[in-house]
Amino acid sequence: MAKEKLQRKSLLRQALKLRDTPPFGEVKGLMALVREYQADTNEYFVRGGRGERVRLLNEKAFFRFLSETLGMSIDSFTAIEEALGAESRAENIAATGDSKSSAVAPFAKTLLLRRAGESPMLHRDKELGRLDDVRRVVAVENAESFLDFETLDRHFQSQAFVYLGGQPNALTREFLSCREVLFFIDWDIVSLNFYDDFVCKSKSLFVPEHFDRLLECYGNEALFLKQRYALRESYTPETAPIVEKLEACAKVLEQEIWHGPSAAH
Repeated sequence: MAKEKLQRKSLLRQALKLRDTPPFGEVKGLMALVREYQADTNEYFVRGGRGERVRLLNEKAFFRFLSETLGMSIDSFTAIEEALGAESRAENIAATGDSKSSAVAPFAKTLLLRRAGESPMLHRDKELGRLDDVRRVVAVENAESFLDFETLDRHFQSQAFVYLGGQPNALTREFLSCREVLFFIDWDIVSLNFYDDFVCKSKSLFVPEHFDRLLECYGNEALFLKQRYALRESYTPETAPIVEKLEACAKVLEQEIWHGPSAAH
């Protein structure tokens, strides 16, 4: 256990360095795991090799990798700092929600799903057989939207809704891989990259009818500038027109805007 804690702390310290584009030699141990994960998932979120500086391409994908690899709930560099600072058991509970071991998230291997008209329920892997009848789902990125039952039920004709969060775990990905999925996500660079890479039986992207007006009126310029580094050279035919609009306006749009009280539709 002591050795495991030491290894976890070492990887967390290396992960924290990616905030500042570190030399490859400073994060060599972490990069070995990153390369193995990227090869398995075909999802590339970190770039850099020997003699180079390591560049983070996709924060959401990186934190998803970190959470799955370390068995922790990590969604930001601040969360890494909190986990590293959780030296006592009480501090660890406050930082990670874990009361038994150093930073193992209790919900790391669960699926949060709600059927239309019902309250959300957590499902573990051994319980997924109960959901065999669910073939069409809406995958919702943000918690506020997922909990807005009235909006989801009113605007989406689906058997169930699945919560993605910023970093869907392996169980959620497995469940969605064999479903027909409508993605209700942020219309920003990172989320559209994530959508293009996600593997499902079939998938489509929800785009509001008055997207251009919403983007112009309520778009987030600061977030666009923050995510501009993640722009790709090419996109799929489905996402390319959206990305072109984001670049033209130099703004992105968060999904809460669409169903918020200020955005009539």
